[in-house]
Amino acid sequence: MGLSVASQNLLSNELNSTSKIISAIFAGLFALGIVAGVMLAENRKSAFRFSLLYQILQIPQFVSPVLTYVFTSGFMLGVHAQLTLDDVKFGASTRLGSEFQFHFFQGIYPGRPFIVGINLVAVVFLIILVCAVRKEARLFRIDAVKRIDPVVKITRDLSNSNITEQEDPNRPAGAVD
Repeated sequence: MGLSVASQNLLSNELNSTSKIISAIFAGLFALGIVAGVMLAENRKSAFRFSLLYQILQIPQFVSPVLTYVFTSGFMLGVHAQLTLDDVKFGASTRLGSEFQFHFFQGIYPGRPFIVGINLVAVVFLIILVCAVRKEARLFRIDAVKRIDPVVKITRDLSNSNITEQEDPNRPAGAVD
């Protein structure tokens, strides 16, 4: 859905070139999410990196007079703090669907809030991915040890069986091969 909206913005005659560039960047990010999902389904190793990046980009959310950044794909459950000169308010929000916002200098005027938040859904998926990467690495190390262990055992056995002529009790003294 996000890719569709971002792509529609690219085709719009109502947007300036800066807005079209920003829409192109977010269209690329939504496409990254699709590619990462397909790669995860195919169990490709590089899929974890793309998926980690995709989730990390969805975690922070902030709105200020200077810069606004919101990027969510699919579902968002956010918690945020809204800061004004007089007060701090905490809240939560949800979104079903995809969204992107990126603005510079939206106007500085008294009472305009500064909002900082995180997308908890992206945090949960990030944790799941990190755990999966760690498990994969641990299984890889265990598998590597299993492959190396017989070689180490054979090498150890060979080094321990390096018995010289004098040390072999079953061999007559002075016997030559």
